Amino acid sequence: MAEYLVEGGIRGWGQEIPPLLQAELIVANRAVPGATAESFKADSWSDVKRLGARWIVFQFGHNPGATDRESKALSAMIQEARHLGAIPILVAPMAGRDKALLLPPLDSTVRSVATAMDVPLVRLDSLSLVRWTPMSQDSIRMIFLDYIHLTPLGAKLVASLIAPGLNDAIEDNP
Repeated sequence: MAEYLVEGGIRGWGQEIPPLLQAELIVANRAVPGATAESFKADSWSDVKRLGARWIVFQFGHNPGATDRESKALSAMIQEARHLGAIPILVAPMAGRDKALLLPPLDSTVRSVATAMDVPLVRLDSLSLVRWTPMSQDSIRMIFLDYIHLTPLGAKLVASLIAPGLNDAIEDNP
């Protein structure tokens, strides 16, 4: 989801999502590479709260953290977002290059938090598994630089998987 320099070859889907969303939206991507929900809450969440955003999209689960602490941090940020008048939207972690979920316990945590707190959830875990499964290894290598980081082509593909769910969540929660 994070933004990367073009020269590095890594591209986050958050860099590719703006043109796929409703025209009136302005995207302020504050994703931090390598962050867990717990580290993001401690280090970057205050900056996001100051933005005054209408919708806040959260995606964690690619970096290991204790699931109980991740759940607690994510739940706290959702509560604070709502208190500020923002609508939280969760994106489940995507499957990795090996066509498997990277950290099933954290994927389960995101789904559980979404259900318990009645938060819209874009099921990127399922969407990516369905998309990656029939792909050849040569095709997979075109979208991943390594196990999880995306190429520019991969970021565009993932953004195209996520955009309909984000647009639906935004439309359902004006």
